[in-house]
Amino acid sequence: MARFVSNYVQCNARQRRILDRDIITAQKWLDLIIRRLNVPDDDAKRKVKNVFHIEAGSSYAVRLVLLQRSYQRLRQSMDESFPLQCETRSSLFSAWVDNNDPTGTMHFPPGHFTSAFVDQVARIIHERSHTVFQIGHDGMSGAGAVDFGRAPDDDNGFIYEQANRNAYCYGWLAQALQPDYARPEEGETIIVSPRRPR
Repeated sequence: MARFVSNYVQCNARQRRILDRDIITAQKWLDLIIRRLNVPDDDAKRKVKNVFHIEAGSSYAVRLVLLQRSYQRLRQSMDESFPLQCETRSSLFSAWVDNNDPTGTMHFPPGHFTSAFVDQVARIIHERSHTVFQIGHDGMSGAGAVDFGRAPDDDNGFIYEQANRNAYCYGWLAQALQPDYARPEEGETIIVSPRRPR
């Protein structure tokens, strides 16, 4: 059953209701992903390959198990206490965390509360990934650039190691593996600048 420890900072009643819904839905998404990764069908295999670059072959089984464990850790972290802070000033970012903040505080400017519901949920998973795995946006130059033609389940151009250390990938796959997922007509996603392995 979905549950979490609410710890709100500067949030009004409406914002608390929205964040409650977002986190409970994120928990449900993660539960489903863990089940789908256990015995992936062709749809799941394609999306895992495009987002995390895990392909069928000698290393597939081990890498898939490691990915499933990562999502299990993310799911567990949603039951832990971490502050949810509502910001009053607008920001270019729809949410953020500071990896140097041991509390794992997730910050939400006004833009989070007006964005599409699926984006809010994917963003929760994305930001929690930063804190849980102590990762950034590996494979990207700075914050990246916006490409309205790219969907969460498109091939993002990363190599396997970059995808595992990029918080966007956790949110993208989480969104793409939901049963009601539909490719957005105007999906706002990031253009990547993948590094080549040395």
